[in-house]
This record gives sequence, structure tokens and C-alpha cells, in this order.
Amino acid sequence: MKHIFVAIVCLLGSMSLQSCLHDDKEFFDESAANRIESTVENTLKILESSENGWQLHYFTGKGMTGGGYTFLMKFANGKVTVAGDTAVASPTERATSSYTVDRSMGPVLSFNTYNDIFHFLGEPSYSEIEGDQGDWEFVITKLTEDSVFVRGKKWENEMVFTRMPADLDWTSYLNSIADVQKRLGVNYSVGNSSDASKMVEINSSKRRILSRSANGQIVEQPFYVTPTGIHAVNEPVVLEGNVVQDFLVSKTGVLSAKDNEALTLNAYVPGIDAWLGEWTLSAMQGSCDITISKVKDEENMLMGTFTSDGYTYNIELDFNPETGDLNLPSQMIEDPSGRYPALRLMNADLSKSALLGKGGMNIVWHGVSQEADFEDDGTLTADGYTSDTFVALACTSKGEPITQNDQYVFAFGWYFLSNLTPNK
Repeated sequence: MKHIFVAIVCLLGSMSLQSCLHDDKEFFDESAANRIESTVENTLKILESSENGWQLHYFTGKGMTGGGYTFLMKFANGKVTVAGDTAVASPTERATSSYTVDRSMGPVLSFNTYNDIFHFLGEPSYSEIEGDQGDWEFVITKLTEDSVFVRGKKWENEMVFTRMPADLDWTSYLNSIADVQKRLGVNYSVGNSSDASKMVEINSSKRRILSRSANGQIVEQPFYVTPTGIHAVNEPVVLEGNVVQDFLVSKTGVLSAKDNEALTLNAYVPGIDAWLGEWTLSAMQGSCDITISKVKDEENMLMGTFTSDGYTYNIELDFNPETGDLNLPSQMIEDPSGRYPALRLMNADLSKSALLGKGGMNIVWHGVSQEADFEDDGTLTADGYTSDTFVALACTSKGEPITQNDQYVFAFGWYFLSNLTPNK
């Protein structure tokens, strides 16, 4: 009896397999290889059919943890000519390289030779071995006459190539984006409020926008710049019950909701009094508590007081009333230990092991995250240096370095400065 049951099961399985094979033949009139080949040919045809090329809103970082950017591309005869927004290129700059559509994972669009503009966001650097986590190979997921839907092969972000209007001038279009970028500030608020729930924070260098959710959590996501404003990519921004995905940027830098222009946000610039009080200065090494106070008879100067190794130091901080930022400059300070005639607090590019002593770092307030970041002030950018560290160099009263055993002497150091947070 058992043998008969097994035979029946085998017979039914065989019949089921034959049925499935029959269905497969009905649904697919050509082999998988032929279907892929057909898609490859169709992709090439569509890409090269656009007289004025394609626009790609491009996202970096796995899970869109990076920023949003705009590329314009023209495909012809196996070559692609690329232009990019102001984050990657000037509006008039163009770069041409090769491209292919191959069959490695289904149809894959690959920018297979180096392109000065397009590969920029994926290039490794000294500090970022994976660059900005940008893709240059894309799995094609859907095709229409006016859109090519893709997914980054390595970082898996979904993106879309859209056909450019034939009469749209690339340079004018990119100049419009650049003009909007220039008008963007850092902090924006409804009614000039310092309340984090009524603020939007824009990180233009990383193309990230921050806001607060209804329950007070920080929501951070990529945005890209358009000729009229900015577009938040993943989730809309919620402000006083209003849901906003697109902001217009006026000539004076005011933000307004695209679908509700009555909802406006003005640039928020903290006053000098916002910096007074107790703070924590954070660095990779050398963090400390610091008290910021006013300097008598000095309108835009503040003093920072902190303790290191049992000694109390005073440093100068300059306030910029136009931006609301502080600047930490290189400066001569007193040595409270009495060991040296003076100390020279000076900036350095630690990543290049270079003492600079010229320029300094800005301290920029971020309203949504309620902290201030240390940023290079750009003084030595043209020379290829970036301030990331401050050290106190022992020196003579004339500012000449003091050495011991042919080595510089440092009283303290803040290595790779990161942020300044209020002590509440």
C-alpha cells in the first residue's frame, strides 16, 4: 500500500512540473537572455534618442544618508557628456567619457571610464575611503520613453533619469540652481523663533535638511536644489501642522512652502547674547567645559574661559553680527602656569600634520540640532589647507616658538574639533 501511495505522489508531482513548464512557455515567448538583450538595445536607443539629454537627481550614501545632486547628461555613440550642479562643477563645465549598458545583473548602465564630473562623488579621499558613497553603475529597473528608472548597484539608492526639454539651455539651468544655492542660509524659522520645532536647518555642503517631527525627534534627509528652491527627498517637513516637500527661495533668501506661500521662514541669525553661558567643547582629543562671556567695551568680542590640567585659560572669540557665527582666530594668550613667557593658540591642519597660525575656525549654530559646529573659515583654502585643530604653542614674548630637544612644546591641544553644545 505504501508503495502505491509513493507512486501516486510522484505521478502528481510529475504532472505538476509538466504543467508549470507549459505555463512558462506560454508566458515567456523568448528566453531570459533574449529578453535582457532586447532591454539593453531598447535602453541604448532611448538614452541616445533625447536631443537635449537627461536630468538625473542623484543621491549618495547607503539608504540616502548622503546628499542630493543634479546631473545633466547627453548620450551619443557610446559616449556621455556630463554637467553638474554647483556642488560638483561650474555651470559651464562639461566632461565626456564612455558608457555601456551591459548584462551583468540584468541590464546595467555603467559609466565605465573616468568622468571628472560624474565620478567626483564616489572618489575615495584621505578621510573618506568610500568617498561620498556615490554610484556610477546602475541596475535598470524600468523604462519609458521619458524616464529611465535605476537603482545604484553598490549603494542601492533609487533614482530616475528624466528627458530634458529640447529648448532648455544647460548653462542657464545650472546657473539658476547655483543662484539658489548662494541664497541659502543655515537656520530658518517661522516668525524668527528660536524654538527648534519651528526651525529648518540646511547643511548646503552635505545637501541635508533637518527638522523636528511632531514628537520632537530630529528628522534628517537629503535635498536637491532646483532653479526655484529646494526639494526634500524622503519625508516632507512638518511645520506647525503644515506638510512641506518643496520650498521656494526668494531673491532675499526667504523660504516659503511651494504649495502654501503664506508659510514663510526667515533666516535665523543668533544674537551675541545667544552665545553667553556654559558650553561643552568637543574634540577627538582635548574636550573641555568652557564659559563664554562678554568683553567690556568690545561690541563684537567674547571671551572663552576654560580649565586644562588645573590651569585656567582665557581666549578671544569674535562675533559676526551678519551671520551670527563665532570665529576662533589664531592669537597670543597668557600662560597661567608661568612656565613660558606666552602661548600662541594656533590653528593646524592635523590631517596634513601642518601648523598654520593664520586664519582659524568658525563656530556655526544649528537651530534644529541645538548645537554649534566648528568649521574651517576658509582662510587657507587656496593654499590647500583646512583648519581642523587648535594647539597652544609655547613661545617667547615675541611669539617665537620655544623648543625642547628640537621639539615644539604644547601646553594643550584640541585635536579635530567637532562641536560646541550648551550645558543645560
